[in-house]
Amino acid sequence: MEGTFIMKARRIIVSTLVTLALGCCVVGLGACASGGTPSNGANGEGGAPLTVAAMKGPTAIGMAHLMQEQDALADDGKKPAYEFTVAATADELVPRVAAGEFDIACVPANLAAKLYKQTNGGIRVIGINTLGVLYGISYDGGIQNLDGLAGRTVYLTGKGSVPGYTVEYLLDKAGLSDRVTLEYVSEPSEALARLNADRTAVAIVPEPFATASLAKDTELARVLDMTALWDESSAGKEEHGRFVTGVTVARSELIDNDPESLARFMDAWDASVQAGLANPSSIAQTLVDFGILGNVSIADAAVPRCNIVCILHEQMKGDLSGYLQALYEAEPSSIGGELPDDGFYYIG
Repeated sequence: MEGTFIMKARRIIVSTLVTLALGCCVVGLGACASGGTPSNGANGEGGAPLTVAAMKGPTAIGMAHLMQEQDALADDGKKPAYEFTVAATADELVPRVAAGEFDIACVPANLAAKLYKQTNGGIRVIGINTLGVLYGISYDGGIQNLDGLAGRTVYLTGKGSVPGYTVEYLLDKAGLSDRVTLEYVSEPSEALARLNADRTAVAIVPEPFATASLAKDTELARVLDMTALWDESSAGKEEHGRFVTGVTVARSELIDNDPESLARFMDAWDASVQAGLANPSSIAQTLVDFGILGNVSIADAAVPRCNIVCILHEQMKGDLSGYLQALYEAEPSSIGGELPDDGFYYIG
């Protein structure tokens, strides 16, 4: 069972699976029946559109301009080249990707590695769509680097998951693991509430929550950029890669059988990213209309902080493989228990 909301009755679909259907797909991850039929990649003139899935939040932002273009084509009575589905959560999206429902999908980086294993190579990464989106906020604006966390409490979400592993990795590399108290909470809003009660502390929260929090409370300051700190920590060390939040994957069948359609998509995706970064205001309303972000003014302010990218080919492989290596060292199960082989990375 599936409840579907179609924006303007066009090709951009926001779907929410009911709990029962989600449970069925999770049990049969990689084997459950597809809820839809992917195209054959023939998205040229007269061909079926490629089906593209994304998830609410930063990893879908880079597709916003492309979504606008496809909606405009439909408004003009023309056939869109891409059909977009925006899922509410990774738990909703991942089983559908595993089932082969979409040609292309934007998923969390660690889950892409799991999907590659679970589908026996049925999906491959074609690019990085989002770098890190974690920021430290505090009432003490004097904190300028990780050393400033010594002796403090840090509130954050993600215990036993990627955000937690990432912060713990950075503290370990900086020699601060035993000098910083990490307090894990269930939601970013709880981290902010704890911060209000302990103004010497720091909360590490994701975008766009960080931007929204700063807009509501002018006493708060953005003190740490975890992506920049990762880059500083791994400078000159290729094996550490970059802090990668989201990647774009494609069905291996599409990659192998229709590389021309895939190449057209990759060009369109890159152009969409560049257009959105050049003028965030131009996509802010679209991000709200399609449920990707919740507020136009916050979307406009948060987009530049979300580290939206389109990193392809060898650079993608180097940046992503190093990050997966770091996650594997922290907790092998976070990426499916093993590092993916070279077939995981579509170099083109």
